[in-house]
Amino acid sequence: MRCEDRVEKLVAAVPTVARWRLATVPAHLTSEEIGRFLDTFDRHSASGQRGYAMARCLSDMGLRASEVAAIQLDDLNWREGTLTIGRGKSRRADVLPLPVATGKALVQYLRGARPQSANRALFVRHRAPFNARSVQSSCGVPSAGFRRCGSTVIPEPMYFATLLPCGCGAPAQA
Repeated sequence: MRCEDRVEKLVAAVPTVARWRLATVPAHLTSEEIGRFLDTFDRHSASGQRGYAMARCLSDMGLRASEVAAIQLDDLNWREGTLTIGRGKSRRADVLPLPVATGKALVQYLRGARPQSANRALFVRHRAPFNARSVQSSCGVPSAGFRRCGSTVIPEPMYFATLLPCGCGAPAQA
């Protein structure tokens, strides 16, 4: 194209810039925001310990709420310090390192708050019947935590993992 070519009529063919619905969502949560989120769970109550353990799985490992709800007791390998996630989008089993802080939260929940149940799901209801928690009820954990901490950003559960800083899934120090 030469400099003196007339392109005015072509300008109408140039598409406008897309405006995405979630364009204002921050690139990631700061460590202070994640800390405030985790501090909203009452670790002295059974439901608070369960919520805290679920929140640690979400925030430390970057799991989806559906993956957290699907964790079975047999998915935890305490000797190797791993968690097997097997029913996610990829439809294959992924073995992830279990961060120390997440492991401690899970142990606290299992020893002190999880009701006796023949159900092999890790996270079960605290009222009879002690069935596995549904994906819908698991999705409410992060949303409620963000509302309690007064965050201006309340991510939808499916977007929570995308708001975490890089490096999730690496073993954390307790």
